[in-house]
Amino acid sequence: MKRDLCNVKLDDGTLLEGLKDTQLETALPKPGGVVVVLRGVGQGRQAKLLDRNDSKGAAVLQSFGDLEVMEKKMDDIAEWMGPIEEDEFAY
Repeated sequence: MKRDLCNVKLDDGTLLEGLKDTQLETALPKPGGVVVVLRGVGQGRQAKLLDRNDSKGAAVLQSFGDLEVMEKKMDDIAEWMGPIEEDEFAY
């Protein structure tokens, strides 16, 4: 699949294939919520959203496990709705 295309599985099990990234919008929780890093350093890691700056499109996260604080573009993270990995949850 091309880099700018993705598949999305909806809650009801419907699979939407070949969506362009421009057709999607990243959902983020309020500060204190859990996010997952989608790309870049820390890809796949779950983290706590500490702060978000909508006008700059940036967010500050604290990863579970090593408690590293990092700044990410809001397009590089998304709200995590699944279970939190127990070995990642250190606080």
